[in-house]
Amino acid sequence: VDAVGAGQQELKLGEMREGVAVFRLRAKGEPGVAKLGFVASSGDRGAKQTVEVSVRPAVPYRSEVAIGSVRSGVADVKPLRAMFDAHAKRDASLSFAPLVLARGLSAYLADFPHRCTEQLLSQGMPALVFDAHPEFGTAVRGEGMPKADAAFAQLIAVLRSRQNAEGGFGLWTATAQAERFVSAYAVQFLLEAKERGKTAPTDLLEHANTYLGTLAADESDGSLAGLRERAFAIYLLTRQGQVTTNALASVRARLDANFAKEWHDDITAAYLGASLQMLKQDKEAWVLMSGPQKVLLRQAQESAYRFERYYDPVIRDSQTLYLIAKHFPERAKALPADALRNIVGALQRGWYNTLSSAQTILALDAYASQAGTELMAKLAIDAVAADGSATPIGKVDGLVYGAKFDAKAQALRLRNTSDLNAWYSVAQSGFDRNVPTAERKEGLEVVREFTDAGGKVVDKVVIGEELQVHLKIRATRGDGLGNVAIVDLLPGGFEPVQESHTTGDASPTDGVDAAAAASEANGTNATTWFSPVGLASSSWHPDYADVRDDRIVIYGSATNAVQEFVYRIKATNAGTFVVPPAYGESMYDRTIQAQSKGGGTLTVTRK
Repeated sequence: VDAVGAGQQELKLGEMREGVAVFRLRAKGEPGVAKLGFVASSGDRGAKQTVEVSVRPAVPYRSEVAIGSVRSGVADVKPLRAMFDAHAKRDASLSFAPLVLARGLSAYLADFPHRCTEQLLSQGMPALVFDAHPEFGTAVRGEGMPKADAAFAQLIAVLRSRQNAEGGFGLWTATAQAERFVSAYAVQFLLEAKERGKTAPTDLLEHANTYLGTLAADESDGSLAGLRERAFAIYLLTRQGQVTTNALASVRARLDANFAKEWHDDITAAYLGASLQMLKQDKEAWVLMSGPQKVLLRQAQESAYRFERYYDPVIRDSQTLYLIAKHFPERAKALPADALRNIVGALQRGWYNTLSSAQTILALDAYASQAGTELMAKLAIDAVAADGSATPIGKVDGLVYGAKFDAKAQALRLRNTSDLNAWYSVAQSGFDRNVPTAERKEGLEVVREFTDAGGKVVDKVVIGEELQVHLKIRATRGDGLGNVAIVDLLPGGFEPVQESHTTGDASPTDGVDAAAAASEANGTNATTWFSPVGLASSSWHPDYADVRDDRIVIYGSATNAVQEFVYRIKATNAGTFVVPPAYGESMYDRTIQAQSKGGGTLTVTRK
């Protein structure tokens, strides 16, 4: 920042007196930390203190991954993002081993901003895989994230806090009604950790297995998704040595009765096939696995993306590849070279999310290539400047040709002079330089305005006063959307006002989880959750809210009707501040994006 006017001021104070020094600051062209120094002295005594002020862009931190392959030629990745250098990460990787694709997905996971149980588990997967492949796992941890062992311990602590009395896990807290798939996924993570030498707490796993046993026998949900979740639970129990013959027969009978035409091509068949293989029923096991394998090797790709109940094409294909490679290794060796074609094609179109990224990393690890280092001299990466000149960058590290590039690069040129297929991933994370001003309505709509307590739209306020922020949310696709995240960056000079709640508050406007409240009354470890922000006048109620110094992030579902979330902010500093757009997205369907109209300012004046 630059000081506007005096950059240094002196206050002369009497004993037990205080004074105020007012500095005017102007943000310059780069984000970062501005330091203000204060010195107090009296006679021969003195003290110093430094205060840091954050200077941030009016856009959120964002990650993008480009994935593809190149054979006997070149592939250009362009255009590259125009990002601020501060906090920017730009990495490119090229290898004959398809595990290199996991490097870019790992970077995406490391910088993912949301933290539900599934997302935390998925963020933890790369560290499990890359412990054995360090050349694939460098530079993929998010900025400020703890080292692998500390991160694993933190994740275990969070899992404990979100596990209910029956052993299942909630998305944000320990709720009485556990999330079926996520609870099974937590067990898969614990098993992967245990098999890779991590200490997975026995009591946590055994308690979760109790829930899985209940889920495996649960007849209440007869949908294909419900039976798929049961099959996943059965697979995980079988993997731990339990005899699951009766549960397998029960699920298969329901599948044959209600979904005879479709279930053999679903990942459900692969779960059952892998379970039968572990039970030494090899012939029948491969009969069931052959259906999902046929889908994995299909020639025609999907023309549209669909995510529902933690299931989409990439999740299906990556889990199929993983199960074949893990439980049918001889069959995996016989897979054609284009076994990854459909997975990579979907990733190239942006059809990835946290869950599919983690499952793809597991699949690529199980299906790791045995390519030798002698071929690496056939690969190279060039940074292409604005004038078209190309400069070689990066170097070989084991089975990976890795490179970092800077803002001068307008494109990357990936070169392969061999006849073998090479895979690449290019990860870019950071703050975009250009603040978007146009509205974006791709399956979701977010409109925001600032009003006074009487509902009048305002753009000026006196320091110390409060404004109401009105976020209007509407789904514009299908019958509504679940797993929606709304990110509302606050203008500088404002802070969110948190609401207080008293014991006995149970209004739906407070975001109370009724099942959790009932569980708490029954003495289980599920807890009642209250949103820390939001007024009773809101017609949209979050499932969870994350309140930070410079933003609020709210999670929930959007309907086709306009709903409104209202919360308060308080003016804390005088000045003129840029108003960032509000952003909305589906956490699992990257084709669903929303952005309110950008531009404009809010002015805060002194009394």
